[in-house]
Order: sequence, then structure tokens, then C-alpha cells
Amino acid sequence: MDTRITDSLVARRSPALLAGLFSGIALLLTAVGTYGVLSYAVSQRRREIGVRMALGAQPSRIRSQFLSLSLRLLAGGTLLGLIGAWQAGRAMRTVLFHVLPLDLPILAGAACVTGVVCLAACLVPSQRAARISPMEALTEE
Repeated sequence: MDTRITDSLVARRSPALLAGLFSGIALLLTAVGTYGVLSYAVSQRRREIGVRMALGAQPSRIRSQFLSLSLRLLAGGTLLGLIGAWQAGRAMRTVLFHVLPLDLPILAGAACVTGVVCLAACLVPSQRAARISPMEALTEE
């Protein structure tokens, strides 16, 4: 009987397993993309950061500048994602049976998890920007 029950649940477990797998991959791609964008911004502004550090800027101020940049990007991406989810829910309203097209607690939870992962991905480039040596940044070309 246990085998029959397990076999009957395979049709329900497979889509759930795939959805979990794809959401994990999407979260990983979000973290890598956010890290890449902020790391690129730090490398492009390395000389400017070196000049500012040579003129007396505090490392905490440099770090907070790049964290605020990442927060702005995160806010814009979250807003666009929520609008896209709302539009997709409205478009799929006829396909969804006994499921709300817009589930606010789920969307809020997904936005919070994505936000935490993106902020964690932004800490490494921000820390690297705060540790740039003015002498090295100004002497390299």
C-alpha cells in the first residue's frame, strides 16, 4: 500500500521539485548578477575612489556609497518584479483554479529573500571598494 501511495504522489512531487529547483537557480543567478554589476561599478570607479581616499574620505563613507547604489538597484528591481508578477497573475487568471492570482504574503516573502541574498552579494564589492589603497589606484593605468 505504501508503494501505491508513493506512486500516486509522484505526479504532484515532480512539478513541486522542479519549481523549487528553478527558483533556487533563479536566486543564484540574481546573486551572481548583482555581485557582477556592483563589482564592475567598483572596478570602473577605482581611480575615483583612490582620489577620494587620498583626499581624506573615510572607508565607511565609500562602503555606504556603494551599498546605497545596491539598495537603489534592489528597490527598482523589486518594484519591476512585483509589477511583472501582478501582470502575470492577471494574465493567468483563467488557468488558475482555487489559487489567488496575487498572493501578497508569498510575494512579500520572495521579495525579502531576494533582498537579503542581493545585499549579501553586495557586501563583498563594497568592502573591496573601502579597502582600495590610494597609492595603488593612482599609480595603475
